[in-house]
Amino acid sequence: MSNKSQQATELFKQGYNCAQSVFAAFSEDLGMDFETALKLSSSFGGGMGRLREVCGAVSGMFAIAGMKYGYVDPKDNEAKTAHYKRIQELAAKFRAENHSIICRELLGLDAGPDDPVPELRTDEYYKKRPCAELVGCAARLMEELINTETEECKMKVALPVESKSLDVSVCPSFGRTPLYVLIDTDRGTHEFLENAAAASQGGAGIKAAQALVDNGVAALITYRCGENAAQVLNAAGVNMYKAQDGSVNDNIAAFKDGKLSLLTEIHPGFHNHGGGN
Repeated sequence: MSNKSQQATELFKQGYNCAQSVFAAFSEDLGMDFETALKLSSSFGGGMGRLREVCGAVSGMFAIAGMKYGYVDPKDNEAKTAHYKRIQELAAKFRAENHSIICRELLGLDAGPDDPVPELRTDEYYKKRPCAELVGCAARLMEELINTETEECKMKVALPVESKSLDVSVCPSFGRTPLYVLIDTDRGTHEFLENAAAASQGGAGIKAAQALVDNGVAALITYRCGENAAQVLNAAGVNMYKAQDGSVNDNIAAFKDGKLSLLTEIHPGFHNHGGGN
């Protein structure tokens, strides 16, 4: 049993509802005091106030994901898509282990809401209900996601910049930027790489992409990228993320927190016209 799974299960056995047990187990990780976490998640127990809809443990899991990785810009469809994808993947994993994410189906209850009065937590209650196991499952899946996201951020990340500083903004051009900063997020070190392709008559993006691959880059944070350069990066397994307004440091912090969305809008480039990607 994972650490968070054990914490959540113990909270449930103390009498907290399923959503509270999962969410509050992560309260410290979310920078939230325990009481606030309990209040925020209190409505979702019993499949939303004993309506027997979405399992409270699942709702708690989703709420944690929102606090850790949720989006804030209503116009950022890429961030919305990335987050909804994350939520659907969590739901699929929970469903694969428990056949459903719906409270009444998990408990074998009839359709419709339940009496609002909660059952007493007796020994018989814990024997006949799988809720403690469901709580533990949701907490484990959430902990696994966080650990995976953290491990994926331990890599060499490249960002295009116009000067040798981590306080400057990300350069709007990928292929024609004068420099790249290469940041080792595991060791906390960085170096600057001159872009030899910046003055190329054509194919700057392709040459720049290959240079990053040759330097062991595993992720790129940029505003835009041409299709040919993207093909080079994709072939090497380099993930591309959409840069946000702010400094290099701001973007690296967002990357580590899982707040950057994948760069999905790849433009055609300016092939053989001396342009950049």
